[in-house]
Amino acid sequence: MCIIVSYKKRFMEEDQVEVRRLLVEKLAGTISEEEDQVISRLIASDNHVRQEWHQLRDKMQQATQTGHFKNDANNAWEQLQPAIRPRTRIRRITAIATAAAACVAAIVAVRTIRSSSQESTAASFFADNRSWSFNSDSIIMRYEDGSLVNLTAAAGKQMNAGNTRITVTDSSITLSDASTEQGQWNTLFIPAAMNYKVTLPDGSEVWLNAHTRLRFPQSFAGLKQRDLYVDGEAFFKVAPDKQQPFIVHTARTDIRVLGTQFNVNTYDTTGIKTALVEGSVSATAPGGTLILKPGQQTTYTGERFTTTTFDVTTTLSWMQGIYYFEDVPLKSLTNIVSRWFKMKVIFHTPELANKVFNGMLSKKLPLSAFLENLELSDNIYAVIEGDTIHFK
Repeated sequence: MCIIVSYKKRFMEEDQVEVRRLLVEKLAGTISEEEDQVISRLIASDNHVRQEWHQLRDKMQQATQTGHFKNDANNAWEQLQPAIRPRTRIRRITAIATAAAACVAAIVAVRTIRSSSQESTAASFFADNRSWSFNSDSIIMRYEDGSLVNLTAAAGKQMNAGNTRITVTDSSITLSDASTEQGQWNTLFIPAAMNYKVTLPDGSEVWLNAHTRLRFPQSFAGLKQRDLYVDGEAFFKVAPDKQQPFIVHTARTDIRVLGTQFNVNTYDTTGIKTALVEGSVSATAPGGTLILKPGQQTTYTGERFTTTTFDVTTTLSWMQGIYYFEDVPLKSLTNIVSRWFKMKVIFHTPELANKVFNGMLSKKLPLSAFLENLELSDNIYAVIEGDTIHFK
């Protein structure tokens, strides 16, 4: 559900976006008690807010919930709430805040933390042609020998791989390992419209967004460090272990931690982002290492790190099936639509691609609502034909 500003002038533009955010979160059941009281009073006292509430509620009742965003993933989000500060409004990060955060971050020149074998593994992983797996409607796990397991079909079952027991649900897998020997490597493929959670043998937890790959060992036994490789977007809650540092490898950076919570986004390889929620991490790339503090996000462009502050709830909202956006061109939103709804997008009028919007997109509400609001707010007409949206 895309929220486009259309209220009467009694609300400022920022307030209009905020009111609609609260309406959607009330529908989705993710709103806080305090914010629920605020929006409930507005629904009772303001005709325009009340009409919008009824319209959204009717669409919600007609919608069929899609994807795998439920059960374990929702419970995990609730567990993370104490670490996340309340969200007020979507705000643009100012140049002053950017500069201040950059001054706090410590940047030192060091070598990459990858060994020659890790360089080879990373090169192979990130160069792998993965299009076949992302066309699937199922979560796929590939073993080191090339064999495949359909985890969606295996939901509710337990499997054994060597000394590792793998428990599968419809939205997660849990690996339990009692081995003292190194285990084989697995690769998870999460297709469009799905989310998934992995609990690793050491108790660390990883939430994976749609269109994401994760490479990990079945066992950390006998390893000097816990290495994982990610392509897409993932949130990590790392179990502390000073004897085995936890290192996440992306196409261009390495993130080293002992025990912490952070988000990694590699969808755009020209700007790989690491956002720290709790603890401390260091992000390494050719030419230097940057140490982050909670509330800081670094973006690596291929040449240097840029550090800013960030809104935790906005950055992690994908775990609730919500994407917040501010001053974002429509062409940028099409990537989210593609990943979450498995739809292609074609612009028949090039100027439409650069039109800018504020609001949110919800995976829990029908895509048709997104398109209807675009048409109502800015006369942008869209037609769905098969798996393609045509903007005219």
